[in-house]
Amino acid sequence: MRIAYFDCFSGISGDMILGAMIDAGLDVKALQAALSKLKLPGCKIEVHRVRRGALSAVKVDVLNRKNLPGLSSFLQIERQIRKSALPERVQDHTLAIFNRLAKAEAAVHGRRRHRTHLHEVGEVDSLIDVAGAVIGLSLLKIDQVIASPIHVGSGEVQTRAGLFPVPAPATAALLEGAPVYATGLRGELTTPTGAAIITTLASSFSPLPPMTVEKIGYGAGHAERTTPNLLRLFIGRRESPWSEDEIVQIETNIDDMNPQMYEHVIDSLFQAGALDVFLTPIIMKRSRPAILLTVLSPIPAQEKILQTLFS
Repeated sequence: MRIAYFDCFSGISGDMILGAMIDAGLDVKALQAALSKLKLPGCKIEVHRVRRGALSAVKVDVLNRKNLPGLSSFLQIERQIRKSALPERVQDHTLAIFNRLAKAEAAVHGRRRHRTHLHEVGEVDSLIDVAGAVIGLSLLKIDQVIASPIHVGSGEVQTRAGLFPVPAPATAALLEGAPVYATGLRGELTTPTGAAIITTLASSFSPLPPMTVEKIGYGAGHAERTTPNLLRLFIGRRESPWSEDEIVQIETNIDDMNPQMYEHVIDSLFQAGALDVFLTPIIMKRSRPAILLTVLSPIPAQEKILQTLFS
């Protein structure tokens, strides 16, 4: 099993993820070619070798030469990704990250997801950061993503909505369920984009797991700090007699549907990305016979599967 372990000792952001993967061996030309399938004319990444403290690292900048406007809503982003020529699996993972971003923004602003403006995270560079992270992991043939506890920083950060404590509200919402910490180092170390990518794609958060390390990469953040503003990436292999993955099990009871519809429902769920679908006879209250529908889903496909179930 090929593992990518992100050591977030100085936080995490989208451009730092790209830089760390490139420093660890991701082919820049292959990444540029894949990003061109997003159909964003004039947009590309520029790669620099920089130093942060005493360490060499890769810094990535997104160029928007035609000043393309940002995509302010999840629906606009979804349309842009779905009309791209990216593989469907890459599209699904990219949308899963933006869906998580949109839900976090909606939660902190008290709005519905489809009415939420994404502001900074809807800019073109965020779209390239997110899609680039998914593409990069695919090109590196990563089977599992693991991350360290996340350093969030401290102090205050200026956003379009005003001045907020670090982590900003959307970032804090995205980090629910993930281990985080602060050391007193001031500044926004973890951005909403970085938080969304790592909490969507990482199967677990832990110290560095047992693995045979093959590559190490450092991705540089934009700000110069008293400690190196870097994201460290370990790529390696963990030999195991079995493979590991994390999936979602979705279940619902059905007691009022024509049995002839089950075949159509099952086919639709598989088309939406389900790993397995099965029906189990059950007895409900008052001894009513019914069917338990169970769907096993990859995490990035769960939203699409839920939409299929409710449509």
